[in-house]
Amino acid sequence: MRMALGAGGLVGLLIVVFIIVYMQAQSAQTVLTAAKPARQEAERLAGQDSSGMKVQDSITLDPVTTGSRTDALVVKTIVPQGPMATYFGLQVGDKIVQVGPQRIRDISDDELAKDLVFEARARAQQLVVQRNGTEITLPYSNTAAAGTGGAGSSSGTAQPSQGGSNAPDQRSPLQRQLETIQRVPTH
Repeated sequence: MRMALGAGGLVGLLIVVFIIVYMQAQSAQTVLTAAKPARQEAERLAGQDSSGMKVQDSITLDPVTTGSRTDALVVKTIVPQGPMATYFGLQVGDKIVQVGPQRIRDISDDELAKDLVFEARARAQQLVVQRNGTEITLPYSNTAAAGTGGAGSSSGTAQPSQGGSNAPDQRSPLQRQLETIQRVPTH
């Protein structure tokens, strides 16, 4: 009788241990899933992409001047899968004329203008770019990219989106954190 009870107790103990391990694994998976947006946000703020490439290393900008005034910064080279190409969709030949609310022609120093472009990704700011004779706002929405005003379109300025892989999240960092916390199950 004791032998049968001992074997049954061992099986019960093993089942309890299995359940605890399973619950811990599920909890760890939930935490890892919730941590992904935070990691992406940290990479954006640090000025690099998930491979570690720095924003400054992914693009070469040259000033476009009229007299002594810089009117724009032209993209001379860009790494196709680098942070500036994937976030903004910039292409060789694009002329950056505005960073956030600041027009390039109103900035007195070329290097300062370049730094503002590099920081635009970290600050989730938009760039206004002249491409093929049309001014567009980057990053642009998925609907704009499909032909209703995006980079390949001549219909005018594209608008930013709330989602998509190339668009900044328009919510505040605090709002994103709160939404992430609300998705974590409490068991």
